Amino acid sequence: MSDSIAEREADARARRAAVTRFDAPVVLSAGAGTGKTTVLVARVLAWSVGPGWLRAERALAAPGLREATPERVAERVLSRCVAITFTEAAAAEMESRTLAAFAAVARGEPVLNFDPEDAGSDPAALARRARALLAAFDHFQVQTIHAFCRRLLAAHPIEAGLHPRFTVDARGDERAAAVRAALEERLAAMAEQGDADLEALLPDGVGAPELEEIVSALAAAAVPAAAFAADPLAPERIRAWAEALREPLVALAAAEDGRFAKASRVGKALETLDAVHASLRALADAPATAAELARVVGSLRDAWSGRVARIQEWAKPHFTSSERAALGESAVQAVAEAARGLLPRVVHALEIDAERLARLHRVVAALLARVEQRLAEAGAESFDALLRRTRELLVRHPAVAAEERRQIDQLLVDEFQDTDRMQCDVVAALALEGDAGERPGLFLVGDPKQSVYGWRSADIAAYMRFVERVARLPGAACHALCVNYRSLPAVLDEVERAVAPVMLAADGVQPPFQRLLPSAPRGAAATRDAAPAVEYWWTLDWDADAAAFVEPKSEAAAALEARHLAADLVGRHADGVAWKRMAVLFRATSNLDDYLGELRRAGVPYEFDRDRSFYRRREIREAAALARLVLDPHDAIALVATLRSAWVGVPDAAWRPLWRDGLPRAASEAIEGGDAALARVREIAAAAAEQVARLAIPGLAALAGWDASLVHAIEVLRALRRSFASDPVDVFVERLRTWTLLEATEAARHPGAFRVANLARFFRELQGMLEECAGDVAAVLRALRADDGETAETYEGRPRDPDEDAVQVMTIHGAKGLDFEHVYLMQTHKERGRGAAGPLDVELCGDVAEWRCAAGGGIASLGHPAVEARRARVEEAEAVRTLYVALTRAKQRLVVAGVLRARSDGSHAALLWRSRGEALVAARAAAERALGEGDFRTERDLGGAQLRFLGARAPADATC
Repeated sequence: MSDSIAEREADARARRAAVTRFDAPVVLSAGAGTGKTTVLVARVLAWSVGPGWLRAERALAAPGLREATPERVAERVLSRCVAITFTEAAAAEMESRTLAAFAAVARGEPVLNFDPEDAGSDPAALARRARALLAAFDHFQVQTIHAFCRRLLAAHPIEAGLHPRFTVDARGDERAAAVRAALEERLAAMAEQGDADLEALLPDGVGAPELEEIVSALAAAAVPAAAFAADPLAPERIRAWAEALREPLVALAAAEDGRFAKASRVGKALETLDAVHASLRALADAPATAAELARVVGSLRDAWSGRVARIQEWAKPHFTSSERAALGESAVQAVAEAARGLLPRVVHALEIDAERLARLHRVVAALLARVEQRLAEAGAESFDALLRRTRELLVRHPAVAAEERRQIDQLLVDEFQDTDRMQCDVVAALALEGDAGERPGLFLVGDPKQSVYGWRSADIAAYMRFVERVARLPGAACHALCVNYRSLPAVLDEVERAVAPVMLAADGVQPPFQRLLPSAPRGAAATRDAAPAVEYWWTLDWDADAAAFVEPKSEAAAALEARHLAADLVGRHADGVAWKRMAVLFRATSNLDDYLGELRRAGVPYEFDRDRSFYRRREIREAAALARLVLDPHDAIALVATLRSAWVGVPDAAWRPLWRDGLPRAASEAIEGGDAALARVREIAAAAAEQVARLAIPGLAALAGWDASLVHAIEVLRALRRSFASDPVDVFVERLRTWTLLEATEAARHPGAFRVANLARFFRELQGMLEECAGDVAAVLRALRADDGETAETYEGRPRDPDEDAVQVMTIHGAKGLDFEHVYLMQTHKERGRGAAGPLDVELCGDVAEWRCAAGGGIASLGHPAVEARRARVEEAEAVRTLYVALTRAKQRLVVAGVLRARSDGSHAALLWRSRGEALVAARAAAERALGEGDFRTERDLGGAQLRFLGARAPADATC
């Protein structure tokens, strides 16, 4: 029996188990395009008209109950069948497809993956049951995980410790109000009686706006205040930090093993090893107090001054020829691996300021506790809080979990690979705990090879542990689907060639690769199309003098790719392919404008979803704060943000005297039109300028005149306030733009054109917001204060208007769950796009929060490097999985473009070189020989795919 036949038979058994095994857990690993939703729907159908119907009839036939009519049976069947998804779109799709399946059975029509004989009744009886189920369909519980948790908490608010009428703060309005109130309380107290911690943080660049962002991020992530209760500089934490730093130092020293001392021309390497050994000596005394930590950090800074660069190079891994010769190839790899582990630890250690860390920790802990109290009083819960509270409810109250289990016959969970630890605990409490006879049937479906949301807390390690736990249960079955109904065989073959060599199984990090086999219809379709199904576009320039290809610069490569992309799209459309059947995918969108501009010039209609990180960008945060301050002069946080912005430029050293002299009150009254208050602002600014001038702060002289800038800003804000009250909206917004010179200021900063475009968009949206709200200032302020950067990302993309004929331009994450006839994966040499950095990176490790904030140049808890190290491993593994997701979107034709070469970065090009590099090198060499001989054909065979050199072009007088 061939492997292919065995795999197809295993696929058939998996589909069979999905619709016949209801008494024990079933886990289905569904590869891309294998029809997981179809199988889910078939399971719901098979249960509902078969075993589920019979079980409901028996339950309703108990003595003392009313007659078990088909209507009552159907209601019971569906009300006890719970399906959990991770997006609203997925829930809607499952609901509509399940409804269609019931309707098909009611008409006597076949449904894929459903065999009527399994239901044990004749077709007429099945049709009657299906009609009853259609009538009772609103009892079917298809919900997102958050909706499910909300329903459960609403049923048990007292046990969960919640307000009886709690609400979900979906927009974050309650959270924003609670954070502002807590912060304004603290600022008011500081103005009256001083606040040593806040006053000391201001010169470090941590002011009210930064604290607002930090605390808001913590509240949105449902990080409890208790996670900040422990001393951040407790002896055990300091000792753990020291040991965690010592380990990679020892590893690097052992990997090098004195080889550089025996070599010549390795001076920088020897200096780096001196820093390693000096660091080990500094750590030898095992620091355990804040003072000892500060001493060690001081020694580390002395040891590593000017020497971190070599560690950065070795981590890439870039070694000089002398270093390579001294180490030998085996030791090079060991040193590179050790350097990768050491680099983040050293960088973190050199940034440590124990006093500043403790200070910020205390302030954030107090503010978060106050916010938590306010939200509890208001009964407002975030989406993340729903998950945390549901887990606590089910774990701490077994009786509640048992009651919920008794109300569920079948629990189905879709896209389970995108789960996290909390969600796993919720499902486990419902389906794996308690008496085996009370547990509902459990059906989990997902594809670990498509787990690409680690940056949104999806945890593939949690998924793997959960599946392993399920597999150990009596009667449990774990199956895989491998027959693909989406793509042509050539596309699937390329997926295997490109991904299998780099998707190497690693426990808790990476699942094993599983190849996809074409379904019979897709295999037959391949014989009708002779055009190449897979193309690689290698972005290179031809140097005729050297008779060799050369790599173009990044901007030139993007322009070259964009021109070819536009031309190819136009050509395919001319051949009859609808625009909407084609998609252009990006992993990073830094050069997106080059592509969109070329599409516009070529007349290609396209759709692109807006950048979700827009409101995190500095120029947008500052513009939003300015608008908030004009609309609400008493917004102290907006006042600080505006006066610290590039437009005004008040130095951080000035905030202590400004605040103590009463600037917030004077400024708000002045903006509202008070002349006496404006005079007071001038006095306060002049006095603060005198005090600041006496401070010996490097670079302060460059900010001379900031006090005059402050007074001018208040005068402009007064005028804008009057304009808002009396002028039409468009006039007010235009004055907001021109009187503040925000765009002119940002145009002078890199990248100016990008910043100006962002501001133009912001002002357009602000004008629309003002017009839509028609004078409702509170509504506009709520919208401006909402932190769009914290809005939950969707797990899968959907075109905004599926009826519009336009090329879909999207990120790989946005394309997950979709498919297209033609897919173009562009700029594979670019690493993952990170967008604008958030104000805080936080992760709960047990009961303790490990965090890092961007404010103050970067402040991190002692345990945060471990979080970063884990994330780095996750990102490396997810790079492979995003490549898999991208390649498997194509139904008919796949195009992969980029500057392909051996790389040590996390790009898709680096992965493709590892899997396809040998064939690429051979094809390039052949093309260079042919071009040198005057053969200017740009296409070459790549073994199952066609390779096109985008920069290869014939001279004007040559004949191709």
